[in-house]
Amino acid sequence: MTVEGAFFTQEKTCPICRQIFQATRVRSSFIRIRERKADFMIIYDGVNPIHYQIFVCPSCYYASQENNFDSPYGDTSKVARELFLLRQQEPNFLGVRSLPVVLRAFELAIRTAQISQAPASVSASLYLKCAWLAREMQDETRSLVFIKESLKLYEKAYASERSVGKMSSSTLSYLIGELYRQIGTYDEAIRWFSRTVMQSSAIKSEPEIERLARDQWALAREQSKALGNDSIPNEQKDSTEKVESSSSSTVEPPIKESPVRKARGPKVRLTATLHEEQVTWLKEISATPYRESKTFMEREAVLRALIDAAMEVYPSLQGFSNEDELRDQLIDKMKKGNDKKEAGA
Repeated sequence: MTVEGAFFTQEKTCPICRQIFQATRVRSSFIRIRERKADFMIIYDGVNPIHYQIFVCPSCYYASQENNFDSPYGDTSKVARELFLLRQQEPNFLGVRSLPVVLRAFELAIRTAQISQAPASVSASLYLKCAWLAREMQDETRSLVFIKESLKLYEKAYASERSVGKMSSSTLSYLIGELYRQIGTYDEAIRWFSRTVMQSSAIKSEPEIERLARDQWALAREQSKALGNDSIPNEQKDSTEKVESSSSSTVEPPIKESPVRKARGPKVRLTATLHEEQVTWLKEISATPYRESKTFMEREAVLRALIDAAMEVYPSLQGFSNEDELRDQLIDKMKKGNDKKEAGA
């Protein structure tokens, strides 16, 4: 497919140094998708729009993806100072870009994201696209380096960010599994694919992600077996059986929880409205087991543990009429409990 007439220029103003410059864009009518890879890399017929996704200021070399170029992260004056100190001769990013020039544009975008302390997911996406570019350049070694960086940042984003671009939690957990598979860490890949499929109601709204997770789970198992790793870790056996079962079954995620002290009734789904900082705290706490022992824990499990602890220590609470009074009473009781422990120490 000819690329003649595929490009046009757009005037942009750098949000860091206020330089006005021209950026090359691709006309949507020239974008033809041929294939989508398992890690969401898209193969195009003709011009690849990803090659022109990064806008680069030719003055200060601030670089960012087109969708957030005008809204830089962090302190712009600090970003300007850092970019000035790192300034060097760069290629011309206007017009048709060669693959090395495209890759350099993405590297500058990564540098900008790091300087401005953008969320981990921003750099993760940039590193992943660098891996795709290295793949286009048939440089598999470099591609793996970029994948490992992307993977590390996506895991960080999964644990700490409320949302990661347009990706759902299921999509992100699937992608993390696929990146682990690509670097040959099959046990972790299987673990993340299993987690994706086990997200009961959430995954049912994304049938394509469920299909991908099941397909890549099976592929990772075969690749692991080919290396002689035919055994399944104990903590994965239950989830493995569930992934192999019918996709219509609804199951709980494989969560490693503390032994239950007494018989429980059935679980009842409850919709709760929480404050933003409470959700952030829950996500951080639920990510701790994975950071420390590669064990998954849902936020619901954290809430259940907190309620269990409160029920055991304070089986009967009285003398409150609203949320604030209950919270203050619990805090007071916990402080008194700590004081008694310290006095007896």
